[in-house]
Amino acid sequence: MTNKIHIYFSRLSTTNLFLLLCLVSLISSAQKLTFSHLGLDEGLPQETIHCIDEDINGFIWLGTSDGVVRYDGHAFFTPQPDSASGLDIAGYRIGAILTNDNDIYIGTGQHGLLRYNTLDESISHIGETNTNCTRIIKHKNLVIAAYYNSGLVIVDGANYYYLNDSLDKLPLRITGITTFENKLYVGTHDGYIYSASLTNVIDSGIDLNFKLLTKLDTNITNLKTISNELLVASTNGIYKLNHKTSEIAMIPVVKDKNLINLHINTLTFKNDIYYLGTSSGLYIAKYTNDSLIISNHYKANKKYDSSTINSDTINELFIANNLLFIGNINLDITAIETQNVFEQPTNDFSLDDPSVFAVYDTKDYLFIGSSSGLIISNNNDKSQFKLIDSHNRIRGITRDTKNNVWFVNHKGVFVIPLQNLDIHNPKIIAVPIDASDTSKLPSENIRHIFKDKSGDIWVTTFNAGFCKFIGNVANSDFSFKNYSSNELASVFTLSMVEDHNNNYWMSTQKGLSKLNFEADQLIAIKNYDESNGLATRGVLSSYIDTDNTLWVASRKGLNKYNSETDSFTSYGKREGLSNTFVYNINEDDLGNLWLSTNGGLFKFNKTTEEFTNYNPKDGVQSTEFNLGATFKNESNGYLYFGGINGLNIFNPHRIGELDQEGNIKFTSLKIKDHYMSPGISDALSTSIVNSKSLNLNYNDFPVNIDFSALDFRPNSNIKYVYKLLPDDKEWNTLNSKHSIQLLNLSSKSYTLQIQGKSRNDLWKKHPLELHINVTPPWYKSNVAYLIYLALFLSLVYTFYRISLQRQIAGQESKRLQDLDNLKSRFITNITHEFRTPLTIILGYIGNLKERFSGKEDVNTSLNTIEQNSNNLLNLVNQMLDLAKLEKGRLNLNLIQNDIVAFSNHIVAGFLSIATDKHISIHFNANQDEIMMDFDAEKMRQILTNMISNALKFSPENSELKISVNKLNPTTLQIQITDEGFGISEDALPHIFDRFYQVENNEHSVSQGTGIGLALTKELVELCNGIITVESKLDIGTSFTITLPITTSAPKEHITLSDHQIPLGTVVPQLNETISDDDSNTVLIVEDNADMARYIASCLQPDYKVSYAKNGKEGLTLAETTIPDIVITDVMMPIMDGFQLTQKLQANTKTNHIPIVMLTSKAMQEDKLEGITSGADAYLTKPFQKEELRLRIHMLIAKRKQLQERYSVKTIVETTKHKKEASDRNIIFLNKVIEGIHTHLDDSKFGATELAQFMAMSDSQLYRKLKAVSNTSTAIFIRKVRLEKGKELLKTTELSVSEIAYSTGFNDPNWFSKAFKDEFEQSPSEFRN
Repeated sequence: MTNKIHIYFSRLSTTNLFLLLCLVSLISSAQKLTFSHLGLDEGLPQETIHCIDEDINGFIWLGTSDGVVRYDGHAFFTPQPDSASGLDIAGYRIGAILTNDNDIYIGTGQHGLLRYNTLDESISHIGETNTNCTRIIKHKNLVIAAYYNSGLVIVDGANYYYLNDSLDKLPLRITGITTFENKLYVGTHDGYIYSASLTNVIDSGIDLNFKLLTKLDTNITNLKTISNELLVASTNGIYKLNHKTSEIAMIPVVKDKNLINLHINTLTFKNDIYYLGTSSGLYIAKYTNDSLIISNHYKANKKYDSSTINSDTINELFIANNLLFIGNINLDITAIETQNVFEQPTNDFSLDDPSVFAVYDTKDYLFIGSSSGLIISNNNDKSQFKLIDSHNRIRGITRDTKNNVWFVNHKGVFVIPLQNLDIHNPKIIAVPIDASDTSKLPSENIRHIFKDKSGDIWVTTFNAGFCKFIGNVANSDFSFKNYSSNELASVFTLSMVEDHNNNYWMSTQKGLSKLNFEADQLIAIKNYDESNGLATRGVLSSYIDTDNTLWVASRKGLNKYNSETDSFTSYGKREGLSNTFVYNINEDDLGNLWLSTNGGLFKFNKTTEEFTNYNPKDGVQSTEFNLGATFKNESNGYLYFGGINGLNIFNPHRIGELDQEGNIKFTSLKIKDHYMSPGISDALSTSIVNSKSLNLNYNDFPVNIDFSALDFRPNSNIKYVYKLLPDDKEWNTLNSKHSIQLLNLSSKSYTLQIQGKSRNDLWKKHPLELHINVTPPWYKSNVAYLIYLALFLSLVYTFYRISLQRQIAGQESKRLQDLDNLKSRFITNITHEFRTPLTIILGYIGNLKERFSGKEDVNTSLNTIEQNSNNLLNLVNQMLDLAKLEKGRLNLNLIQNDIVAFSNHIVAGFLSIATDKHISIHFNANQDEIMMDFDAEKMRQILTNMISNALKFSPENSELKISVNKLNPTTLQIQITDEGFGISEDALPHIFDRFYQVENNEHSVSQGTGIGLALTKELVELCNGIITVESKLDIGTSFTITLPITTSAPKEHITLSDHQIPLGTVVPQLNETISDDDSNTVLIVEDNADMARYIASCLQPDYKVSYAKNGKEGLTLAETTIPDIVITDVMMPIMDGFQLTQKLQANTKTNHIPIVMLTSKAMQEDKLEGITSGADAYLTKPFQKEELRLRIHMLIAKRKQLQERYSVKTIVETTKHKKEASDRNIIFLNKVIEGIHTHLDDSKFGATELAQFMAMSDSQLYRKLKAVSNTSTAIFIRKVRLEKGKELLKTTELSVSEIAYSTGFNDPNWFSKAFKDEFEQSPSEFRN
């Protein structure tokens, strides 16, 4: 190995060395840097920083002695441990860090290489563990990491290759790695430098063959590829390696014209400037003529000194966004290309008290009046300055037309000639003071000095007036023209200015005074205060702008003078001037006014009248300034303002640099004060830095979201605003806060917008957005709300229906009540009207009975009429009683008597009726006599209704029990128990309702109005009793009446008659009336005997009449007798009229019989049901006798017409043509003919045999054939035989005898005679 090391400066020529030294002298005057320092107090978890890098999002990552920290320009953040892998990047000494896309590669001192993914915040281990990773670099798509004593690892995406299988071929104690032209260079602690080609690694996998290039007699600390050069940092300086020849040469480092050796730890480069991090501070150098010329050296002085670094030992240098990040025992940051907008030269003078009260800048010198003294600084060499501490608290500085600088303080007026000025020993002339000499200065307490447009110098005193300099400095003539201030607003003058109209304006402690001079004589004074529009009479200074407008600074804001109105307009907090204590006013070249206040600097745009504030965060010396400390450099437009912490000089054209728009990023998320990451929370699908959405549960609050604009400038002064859409319509101010706390958000979707704000202007870029979805609890979810809505709507609907039903029910109740009242009035009126004609009818019937008592038939009719009239009268009386009960007009007529005897007498009146119905009645009582109070008429009605009702609904051969029992001395019980049809459970609650009738088709009874039980219940309750009922279908019913027993009424005798109480009308049974044998027969099916007798009376003697009392009997009788016509009622017990009609029509024996329905059911649907069931006519009661007879006559006549259609000849012809018959009568006749044809040759097959064939009796078949074809059975058989013979005569060659025998005739002669009688031709004549 050849070790070729050259020292470049040994070959420098004398000329080059001279030029180099000149360059060093020139560079040494370069602008100094200002540093900001971040340590433990600023949130840095561990002070010592070893490595720095920037990720793709703009965050700065720091490797410290205790792990990795991320810096966002505002706060430091330590990533959380990875719960999945169990790895943590805290607690290790970090030797190297590299960002690559979304991965952070971290070289630890104890755990090798780690990879932290910024998307899912996962941590993974790569390669060897328990080793020290010292360096990490990136080459194309490869990441190469070096272990101090364990070789290398190369990472290619998700794959990695660890090279430690041949340590003898690999470098050890690696301290630096870099790449150049597809080669890997490795430097070691021992000074060795190796190289290996990366071509095979990139193209075909791992195959590194290291070659030793050279060895230095020093320790290598780092390798860097900078500006296409391979540089080697060492403990003995910096070297350059020739990648072609492998020669290495030291680069000379020149500082203050001397060569120096440096212990270089790291270096970086930007715009031809090298930044060297050494063990002795920060060096800034220019690479010229193969040498590094040091322009600045920053060494640690005192901690947190903004003029230098915090520690001499620098571990890392990193440049991003024109900022230099310095890693030492703190993080130091400085701007390297553009210096602070607000320069602060007083920082270079080490002043005990930097408060500045006056400033003036000549082209060559800067004069500063401070509390520490007068400072004279050389503008061409900032290091050359003079502090004259004997002249402190200077109140004003100016320069006259003779190139003399004037300054004033509490000791008087002083002059410094600029001609041949030696700043280290300046000539200072004190102006004489003599209060007794009017041509001299009157007082040493000078407040201000001013040069007017003519170049004259004016001096104001604090209490002795003001004066104008009229002498000559060169001739040591310090004469003044003195003016009294007694007529001014105040003798305590502060400052003065001159406008373009030669008006002088004097600011005093108690107002503003306008002065006019003529030939140095003061001719007019006008004073201004609040009455003229000033915000306050406490004015501090005045200023005339380029528009000749007067502006006045006061303790309460800015004031503008209007010459036309001779008044002022003031500007204060309402107009945007947040601090109104204004000291000084100046104007920049853009026409903006600049105000120094106790709240920083304000820029005032005269056009828009908007204020913009600048404070210490922008680099301003302090929020508080001093009166009189302002100056404008007309040559470059720079403005100067002095305050309590020094002097600020700035270029107004650079102000915009302060307000750069940052790149706002979310930095961390806390839920209930716990950091959240994708691995431990479902709220995030990726890191909050990259997340666009956030999912929160309703109980996740409070939520804290941190953010930053990633502005690392020390003078960053960004403010923030936010909106939480859709709730917020306007921006909410956060000022400088970098965090938002969300508390108890409602369950819905939001969009959080965060925007930056510079001064009063929102940034133009789109705000940072985060979509937040707050999941409600299950009982507040959308599904739950749908259920709630459905329930609510159901409740509303139910309430609506209930309300509607109540409303309808109320209306219906009122309507029914009105209807009931109307009905009651109608019933009352109509029943009263019924009683009169009924009385007349009964009266005349009595007369007729007396007159025709001997005639039995007439007497029977009259009895029937009388009994039906009495029934109607009883019904009328019941209706009247009901009406009286409703109105409370029915009273009790109590008497005291034996209730047992009375009840027994009432029961005895029903014995004959019960006997007729084959029902046995039993009466018993537990005592022979029970004396009590009762209303005899009411009790009669009660017992009569109950017993008649029981008899009506009891079948034959049943038993009825009536018992009267005294349960105790105060209670009587009457019980009526039958073995009747019973009442269903559904009907039981309604049986005491008025006009209610139990529907039971099997046992329907037509009698009844539904009044009896209702009246009975009302009467029992009128007697203070109770009536109950128990019933079971087909077993019986028991009514129980409970009455109170009292004996307070007077005793009276009751006359008991032997009159039998009828159950309906009692009439004799129907009798057969003698009629012609050929008369048509009529079957009357009617359960009302009176109605049956009346119908019979209408038909006799023209028709034979038979009678059945219900549908079942009627069906049996119709099948037996085959009547010519049936008249039936509809409502009947056992079987009603509709069922009877259907069964008659379905029966072959009876389906030809015409049916007439005669009923009181007059509704249209009842008529339709009757016609549908098969009835031929439907008549409603009451009917006309003539109509009934006519209907019957027409039906019978129609039947006779049909008999011609049903002749034997016609039926045979129909059968012959095999026509399908639908007529039930033709079907019947066809079957009869079929039976005859089957036994055609049997001469013994007669009517009896045919009836047997048809499954009918002889009489049934006879009546059926007679009704259908008007032919008897024997004649019908003969006609069929003859028709068959006729057919055989026509179609065969058989003889007449053969035909006679084949058709069932025993005698051919009889066949011939019968044939001729039937067809009016003999058989032979018919054949021929």
